[in-house]
Amino acid sequence: MQLDGLISHLRDAAVDAELDAKLRHILNICFDPPPPAGQRFFNEMPSYRFFLDKGDHLAAHLAVHEKRLHVGDREKAFIGIAEVCVLPPYRGRGLVKRLLKEAEAQFPGVAYSMLLGDAEVYGSSGYTPVQNVIFPDVSPEPSLYVLVKLLGSETWPYEAVTIAGSTF
Repeated sequence: MQLDGLISHLRDAAVDAELDAKLRHILNICFDPPPPAGQRFFNEMPSYRFFLDKGDHLAAHLAVHEKRLHVGDREKAFIGIAEVCVLPPYRGRGLVKRLLKEAEAQFPGVAYSMLLGDAEVYGSSGYTPVQNVIFPDVSPEPSLYVLVKLLGSETWPYEAVTIAGSTF
């Protein structure tokens, strides 16, 4: 299958009815269970969508949340990556790497990119596991599935990192 085309992105607020249908389609195929009925997202509406549009469907997609983390009394901006998916016929062609690279490039000055996933899948894109992220609204314990990529020169903090609200 030909993969011509550029990765597109836009604010989720700009999603029209046609793109909404394509988003629901890819999320329903790629995730079990799919998002709750009537939603094109899982836990919270993302800020941006990145995707490869093949005309009548999306071949690949990821959502970006603009978030803030807290380390003691310090606050830092980061991007939270969610809803990463590729339709089965397009898998194994580097689309996730392309999507991640494009998304990361759109947020200059942001220190970190974070996602919840498998290090074996995302490690080749520069994501490494961390053991000190707590989503206090979800659990008082650190999450075991947090992966972080450093986007600038800052190092990852050693102290507990808290993120208010639900997971993204």
